[in-house]
Formats: sequence, structure tokens, C-alpha cells
Amino acid sequence: MFCPKCGSRVRGLPPHSYCEQTRAGLSQALHVGLIQECIARVSSDPDSHLPYTVGGTWFCPGCATHLEERDGRLSCPTCGSCLNRFVHDLVEFYVHPSVSSSDLTSSNINPLLRAAMSGETEVARAISDRAPAMRTARGANGESPAQLALAAGHIGTAVALFRNESSPLPDDPLDLLQRLMSELSETITCAAWLDELEHVLWDVANSNEIAPSVFSELGQKQRDDLQWLSQLAQGWFRYGAHGPEFVDSDTWDVLHERRRNAG
Repeated sequence: MFCPKCGSRVRGLPPHSYCEQTRAGLSQALHVGLIQECIARVSSDPDSHLPYTVGGTWFCPGCATHLEERDGRLSCPTCGSCLNRFVHDLVEFYVHPSVSSSDLTSSNINPLLRAAMSGETEVARAISDRAPAMRTARGANGESPAQLALAAGHIGTAVALFRNESSPLPDDPLDLLQRLMSELSETITCAAWLDELEHVLWDVANSNEIAPSVFSELGQKQRDDLQWLSQLAQGWFRYGAHGPEFVDSDTWDVLHERRRNAG
């Protein structure tokens, strides 16, 4: 979630959540309400029109877009979230220090590009899902969000965004698959290629784990990313005599079944 007053990331969980830039704390009720309205979209509370002008600069907690104040509504032009019913609490009770214009400028970087460049995979995926128009944002040299993530070395983020964008991969899917498997191994186990990584990840990705593993924490969308890349590559990677090596789907099915039968 993003801070409605400066667009910075909100860190922590209620009742200890706070604006990353100013450390301003959000009450539990305000945090939960904003999540329900702007992210989960499960709020059923109506937003009455405001009889006054709020003024100031505001940001969408869901996608960090500048809010627009028009016709009695303080709302997001990108995802449609409305903050009318939160205005009183935000003005009266959310004690947020002023932010300099230079700081505000840095906060105004397109949030999808920012998440892509910093490797925040699930944040980037959520923004891309909720605000598809942001997928058209480009970096200084015309790079898409996925290309920026790839250039920064955030393979999982790049794969998630390529999948969302439904655009042609700029790289060989085999290369991306190997790099994603290695990244998951390094991130979760601190090993460049965990022993039998190929078999463990395959079971996790295909939701048929033989036994719980350190990779059980992967969300379904991350598992789907692995499946998607494997289908594009038409195979999988195993660790051979000289490091990771690609095998086609038919060969992999035989190797994996042999390993399962061996127990």
C-alpha cells in the first residue's frame, strides 16, 4: 500500500504500519479501511459527495497515482478508488510531516516502474493487475516495466511482468527459466543451485509436492510463472556435469518420474 499523503510505500502491519518516508503512523482502522477500499475492493460503504474542497496533493493507496478532486469526489483516475469517507481521518488524525518538493518528485516516479526497478515482484504484479494502463509506462530509454526489471537483474519481477503484459519475450525463454530457477534458489536457500532443485521446484510449480520444502512459501502466481516459462521453453533445467543444462519436456518427464519412483 502507498501513503495517501506522499505516495511512498507503507510499511508494517496494523496497528504498527507507517509511511516509509516520514515514519507517520496509520491507525489500524484507517489502514484496514484503505486496504478494503483501494486494494481488496471489498468495501460496501457508499462514498457521499463532499460539500467542501479538500485541496492539497493526494495519492492513491492502491497504485500511487495522483488523486483528482472533482465534483465532490477525491478519487483515483487510474483505478477508480475514492477516498471521500477517509478525508476526515486523514486530515484530522493522520499526522504526516510536510514533504519537500524534491522528495515529492522522487515519490512521483511511476509506481510500476519503481517496483520493477527495485524488484518488488508482488507489488509490481498487483499494480499491473489493478491498473493495466500503467503497463504503457516507459523508462528513460523506452524500456517497458518488464525490461527495466530484467536490466536490473530482478528476474522474477521481469517474468511476472512479461506474463502480465502478454508481450513477446526479449530474451530466450530458456535463459530466463534458468535464471529464474537460480534466483529462487539463491533467494530462498542462499545456494546458487540447491541439491535436486529441479525436482523440488517442479513439484512445487505443479502443485504436487512430495513433501513440504523451503519452496512451499511460493505463492500460486510464482508457481504459475515457472509453469508459463517451462511451457514457452518446452522443457526444464537439471543440474548436469557442467552446471545447469536444459532438457526437453519428454526427457524431463522420464527423468522426474524415475526420481519419484526411486523414492
